[in-house]
Amino acid sequence: MKVPAPERSVPLEITLETIAEAPLERLAPIAQDLAAQQAALAALQTAIAARLTAAPPPKANPNGVEPLLTTAEAASLLSVPTGYVGELGRRGELPRVRLGKYVRFRPADVRAWIERHRDDFA
Repeated sequence: MKVPAPERSVPLEITLETIAEAPLERLAPIAQDLAAQQAALAALQTAIAARLTAAPPPKANPNGVEPLLTTAEAASLLSVPTGYVGELGRRGELPRVRLGKYVRFRPADVRAWIERHRDDFA
């Protein structure tokens, strides 16, 4: 996804030091340009976050099963605290695998959880 940079209709000649003395008629176009730049940056930030949270390709495993994730690994993948992932598992919102006292998460379940909670405004 390519996010085009909005064209500036007014060069940014005003700095934080000169803003108090700038004529008001110059501020409105600059504010509009800044809003357009901010929207483009927000779209770019969303795309980068989606890419960073996407699961890496599964590691090659001779038996064809993806390795299970620890709570810390699942939390890292989701960029959330480990306690939140544990709570999701306890509430049944994120399926978990119990191995005695250990809790693990299937990468496919984490990816499915991401898809269910994705805001798709495009």
